[in-house]
Amino acid sequence: LEPDADGTLPIEQWSAHVHPADLPAVRETVQPLFLGAIDQVRVSYRYRHPSRGLMYFDVSLLLERNRKGEPTSVTGLLLDLTPKQTVIRDLGERLKEMRLLY
Repeated sequence: LEPDADGTLPIEQWSAHVHPADLPAVRETVQPLFLGAIDQVRVSYRYRHPSRGLMYFDVSLLLERNRKGEPTSVTGLLLDLTPKQTVIRDLGERLKEMRLLY
């Protein structure tokens, strides 16, 4: 996914790649932040990357405000949990194999 010239990624472009099963909960979690009702939020979800396939993200978002308290921007930190989820999946498969053998 390519950000706009100003470095932002339109929410429509991002949400089109959130796993459909996760999208309602993600929207419900982040909506209060975008409405200015809360100042920070954290959410984990699956993301369908066009070239990398299914990825797992944990995202923290912070609403920034001006001196009048008006929302001005949202800053975020995205952690890619895909390697961790891959290990968990692989361990689960190995455990199943071990149970079949013993």
